Amino acid sequence: MAELERGGRGFTIVEVLVAIVILSVGITALVMATGAVTRLLGGGHRAELGALLGARALERARQDACVPARRADGSETLTRGGALLARATWTFHDAGGRSVRARVIATVAVGANRALVDTLETAVICLT
Repeated sequence: MAELERGGRGFTIVEVLVAIVILSVGITALVMATGAVTRLLGGGHRAELGALLGARALERARQDACVPARRADGSETLTRGGALLARATWTFHDAGGRSVRARVIATVAVGANRALVDTLETAVICLT
């Protein structure tokens, strides 16, 4: 049989084990980061839905502010599969003179018993 040379090519078992441990730690960190990114993207999508719902409600409130027959407080909800995703509630307030203030409160469900709330407000000057 051939005799093994000392100092020959190749890795020792200790070097291979250290490399496996380092690789395992790196892969574990990558998997954990992927889960966090997925959760953040989902939260961002829900916040975007709430912002769009709030902006739509505010635009509707601007159009209705100067028409007394259409100037009514209200709300709109966005659901998926029976679960509440977002809600927009709008109110009108007389600001004196020909001015009406419209306020929209947008609420977005971001988790179990957690919500983001944003308030949008504008003043509309009625020319008629």
